[in-house]
Amino acid sequence: MFVLEVILGIVLCVVGFLWWWQRSARIYWEKNGVSYIPGPPLIGAIKDSVLFKKSLGDVFNDLYNNEECKDDPITGVYFFHKPSLIIRHPEIIKNILVKDFPNFIDRGLNSDPHVDIIGRDNLFTVKSDRWKTIRTKLSPVFTSGKLKNLFLLMVDVSKVLEQKLAKEIGNEPKEYEMKEFASFFTTDTIAICAFGVQANSLLNPKAEFHVNSKKALDFHWKRAIEFTTCFLLPEVASKMGCTMFSRETNEFVRSTVNYVIEERIKKTLRLYPSLPFLDRICAPVNGEQFYSLEPYHKFQIPKGMPIYIPIISIHRNPKYFPNPDQFIPERFSPENRESIDQYSYLAFGLGPRSCIGSRFAYFQVKLALFSILRDYKVEVSERTPTKMNFDKKSLMVVLEVILGIVLCVVGFLWWWQRSARIYWEKNGVSYIPGPPLLGVVKDAMMFKKSFGDLFYDIYYHEKFKDDPITGVYFFHKPSLIIRHPEIIKNILVKDFPNFIDRGINSDPHVDGIGRDNLFSVKGARWKTIRTKLSPVFTSGKLKNLFLLMRPINFSEKRLIT
Repeated sequence: MFVLEVILGIVLCVVGFLWWWQRSARIYWEKNGVSYIPGPPLIGAIKDSVLFKKSLGDVFNDLYNNEECKDDPITGVYFFHKPSLIIRHPEIIKNILVKDFPNFIDRGLNSDPHVDIIGRDNLFTVKSDRWKTIRTKLSPVFTSGKLKNLFLLMVDVSKVLEQKLAKEIGNEPKEYEMKEFASFFTTDTIAICAFGVQANSLLNPKAEFHVNSKKALDFHWKRAIEFTTCFLLPEVASKMGCTMFSRETNEFVRSTVNYVIEERIKKTLRLYPSLPFLDRICAPVNGEQFYSLEPYHKFQIPKGMPIYIPIISIHRNPKYFPNPDQFIPERFSPENRESIDQYSYLAFGLGPRSCIGSRFAYFQVKLALFSILRDYKVEVSERTPTKMNFDKKSLMVVLEVILGIVLCVVGFLWWWQRSARIYWEKNGVSYIPGPPLLGVVKDAMMFKKSFGDLFYDIYYHEKFKDDPITGVYFFHKPSLIIRHPEIIKNILVKDFPNFIDRGINSDPHVDGIGRDNLFSVKGARWKTIRTKLSPVFTSGKLKNLFLLMRPINFSEKRLIT
C-alpha cells in the first residue's frame, strides 16, 4: 500500500529490449550469406498481414515470387524479430517433409497444456514424442476397413442431404447459398463419425452441435478450424444422371466419375489449399546444432529456427503447373500425374506429419458431390464472384497476428486521453496537467518517486496549495485531489453512501482472494462482508485474540535475549 506501482516502466523496458532484440537479429541472413527480404522494423515481412491488407497466403505468395529472390532455392525473411526461412526447391521440401523428417518433426505452433485442453493433444500443435504417440493411436482409425464402416454412416447423412435439397429446392431451378449447406453436411458427418452423435444440422441449422462447432472455429487467442469447400461440376452431373445404359456402362461411368471428381477436388485444393503454408521447427537429432542444405545452398539451418513452406505459392508456380491460374483438372489424370513433381503438390502436407484425415476428407467431399449432382444441375449464380477473395480473418487460410488490434487500442487510448485533457479547464477547476498519456503519475511510473511523494508534491503545489481541490490527470482520467477538511468529512462520513467504493477492481472469476476482499469488493457485497466480519473485531473477540498473540510475543522475547 505504500506504493501502488504502475506497470509502464516495465513495459518501456520490454519495448526497449524487443527493439534491441530485433535490431540484432536483422544482420542474421546477411551474416550467413543468404538472400533475404528484410521487411520493415519490428513487424518484418508480414506487415501487410498485420495491417489486414493481405492474407498470409498472399504475403507468402509475394515472398515466394519476389523478383530478387524468386530463382533461389531458399529465401530468408524476418517475422517480427525472428529469422525464418522460405523453401522453394522441391528436393529440399522432400528432405524436410520426408527424408529428413526427424529433424523437422514439430510445427511452429504452441498450445498451453494447462489452459487449452483440446489443443494440448491436437495433432496440429502437439510436439515430438507426444505427437508420435497420438499419431500412432489415431492411424488405425483411418484404415480402409474403418473407412468402409464410416462410409455407411456418411451415406445416412447424405440421404438427409438429399431430402433437404428436395424440400428446399424442389424441381424448379433456384439460386441457393451452398456454403452454409456444405457446413451443415460437414458438421453432421464429423459428428456421427468422430463423436458418435446425431448433430442434425441439416434438419436444424440451430442445432447445438453445429452452433458450438462454429464457436470453436471462431476462439480468442485465439484457436478455430474452417475447412471443406465444394465446387460443383455440371458436366459430371450429366454423366451421373444416365440410367438407361447397361450395367457395364454404368460401372464404367461410375469408375470414370470417381477419378474425374478426384481430379477436380485436387485441382480445387491446388488453387485453394486449406492452409497457405506449412511450418516446421528445426530440431536436429543426435545433438546436432545445424541442418545442412547442401548441395542446394551453403546455409546451415540452426536448431530452433522456424521453417515455412508456402503451399499456395508453390501450387501456383508455372514451373510446376503451367498456366497455374487456369482450372485444368486433367493435369491430375492418371496419365499426367507422373509428370507432376510429388513435392510440388502439398494440399494435405507430406511425410509423417501430413494430414491424418485426408482420406476421410476425400470421402466426405465426394459423397456430398454425388448426393447433389445425382439429382440437380448446378449453375453459377450472377452473384458468384469470379475470383475467390480470402477472408483476412479466417483461421484456416490466415493465422492472423494481434498487432492490428493493439494499434487500434493505442490509437483509441491516445484519442481518449486527448479528449479528457479539456475536462478540468471546461469545468473551471484549477489543475495540474502533467505530460501526455501518463499525466501526473509520470515520476511514479519512471520509478523516480513513490506515490506518497507524488501526492505530497501535488498537495503542496505552489500554485494550488491554498485551493480546496485540485484537478489532475492520471493517464487519461480526470481525478480530483481534496484538501479541505470539510470536504473530506463529507466524503468519508456524512455523504459516505455516495462514495462507498474504492477505485480498485479485481476479476471475480480469477482472483478468488481479491473477489471478497474488503479493499476491492463493491457496493452491496461490501456491506454484506463488512457486516459479517465486524463481530470478529469486537472488544470481547479481540481479548481472545490477544491470548493467541501472547505466545508469539514471548517467543520473540526469548529470541531477542
